Amino acid sequence: MFLIVDDDSEILDFIAEVIEELGAPFKKVTNVPDALKHLKSVKTEFVICDLNLISGKGESVYNYLRKAYEGGTNIPFLFISGEQKPNVTLDELSAFLEKPFSGEELKEAIKSLYKKYRAKNPKTDNTEKSGVHPSLKKMLQSRH
Repeated sequence: MFLIVDDDSEILDFIAEVIEELGAPFKKVTNVPDALKHLKSVKTEFVICDLNLISGKGESVYNYLRKAYEGGTNIPFLFISGEQKPNVTLDELSAFLEKPFSGEELKEAIKSLYKKYRAKNPKTDNTEKSGVHPSLKKMLQSRH
């Protein structure tokens, strides 16, 4: 499941459309508390999060994921923002995409992070154990 966090409904809907094209399930939330609540209750496989939200900073979601979420250090995290870059050190499964971006740029960022995920987790060829939605995995593996 993708978690999409942005307080701009147009951007949230745009990202959701792109993820829907990939055939992956997703949850849209507009604030930090709802993002943390989702992470505490739902197995999440990929996070796309705006850096500056009315309710707080995207870094809060990132820090929770990396420090408190079981397996969170192994979940790709894509920061998005048109204003600044994150004020955290990005690890190998994290990236930053500057707004505005196209659907293709978003897909490429997702694909790039997924390749890093696969390199870090070589057993991801077994879809059942990989934790990655089968249709997303198929799309990403078929587009070189």
